[in-house]
Amino acid sequence: MKPSSAKAKGRRLQNKICKALSRITGIPWGPDCEIAPREMGQKGVDVRLVGRARELVPISFEAKNQERWNINKFVKQAKEQAYEDTYWAVVVSKNRQKSPYVIVDFDFFFYVLLKCWIDKRKNCCIKEEK
Repeated sequence: MKPSSAKAKGRRLQNKICKALSRITGIPWGPDCEIAPREMGQKGVDVRLVGRARELVPISFEAKNQERWNINKFVKQAKEQAYEDTYWAVVVSKNRQKSPYVIVDFDFFFYVLLKCWIDKRKNCCIKEEK
């Protein structure tokens, strides 16, 4: 695969994450917004969250759109690049896979589950846009 094709795959997943975050927070996303995909090749988290967006979503996202998964390597990278004051998450997808998966820390998963239960929300998940 050409490097440009690989970068385009990664960018699509980053954009999907940004769009989902924008939908649930109501904060616009884009290059000059509080929610923005990281430029390809730059070091750091794959989705840049600043200001109110980071307050509402204290998660550092690592996006991996690859056919071969090395979960331990992905998690290590996510932890190393995460902002100090955030949790980490790895969003992984295969090119032909319909929906990405999210890998998070065990304790963080149950924290979110408990928070949803306490808030008595009927629907804590993001619905796919049609």
